[in-house]
Amino acid sequence: MVRKKANTITPDKIQKALILIVVGVLIRIALTGYANIEPVLAIAMIGGMMLGGVFAFFIPLAIMVFSDMVIYALGIEG
Repeated sequence: MVRKKANTITPDKIQKALILIVVGVLIRIALTGYANIEPVLAIAMIGGMMLGGVFAFFIPLAIMVFSDMVIYALGIEG
């Protein structure tokens, strides 16, 4: 039996990371007007637990970058 490394980047992990990023962006945009609600931390912890490695850093960074771009483009004030 061959064991995979924990830090190996596989298409399955990339798909899960993209799903978490899209969900995080949508939730962050939807909750922009509410104070002290940060879904990014919860999604970062879930992503780090499920995927580990570089994804633990990449997922929250991507959520913040993409959601800030959408919030700025749409002119949403929070």
